[in-house]
Amino acid sequence: MKQPLQEGLKTYIPPESLPLVMNWVKGFPLLLRITRGRTTKLGDYRPPVKDPFHRISVNHDLNPYEFLLTLTHEIAHMLVWDQYGRQRKPHGKAWQYHYGTLLNELTGMNIFPDDLKPLVRLHMQQPKANSKSNAHLVRGLDAYNSSQKGIFLEDLPDNAVFHLPDGRKFVKQQKLRTWYRCQNLHNKKIYRISPVTRVVPAGG
Repeated sequence: MKQPLQEGLKTYIPPESLPLVMNWVKGFPLLLRITRGRTTKLGDYRPPVKDPFHRISVNHDLNPYEFLLTLTHEIAHMLVWDQYGRQRKPHGKAWQYHYGTLLNELTGMNIFPDDLKPLVRLHMQQPKANSKSNAHLVRGLDAYNSSQKGIFLEDLPDNAVFHLPDGRKFVKQQKLRTWYRCQNLHNKKIYRISPVTRVVPAGG
């Protein structure tokens, strides 16, 4: 059942941030979809190509601060598309500028707990396309999750076997520059997985 954007957001983001977010999207034909938990992404933006609507989706199982940061990430994509269309890279300088500007507005308000504020400010200085690239921020946000199943991949011994939440089974191999090389035990393919991905040790 569809409902007004403001009503739909009330239960997902910190209440202090709601007026600011609504101001960001004012005047945009925006459809927000709250999705099931996805292991490959936290949110998504689709531009108005076939119709006039911008579409943003955000996973339903994020805590309020992580939901807010993900939503802000996707709104920045919307602002870039509105200004430049296809002319800019998805996570290029234009997106970094808009995302950083929106984060600066958020950090200027009393929205984030004291332990998260410096992590968000640091993230604001060098925003990344993938939120899991900022390990310190991911760990900080994880403390506000009500249910925490498994452990972080970086806390698992090398060569250990683990499951992702979607059931796929891997063996942890060597660390690359920042992420870990892991082999899927079903199809034998190699994947790069963030060190702050929550995994379930085999037999755990």
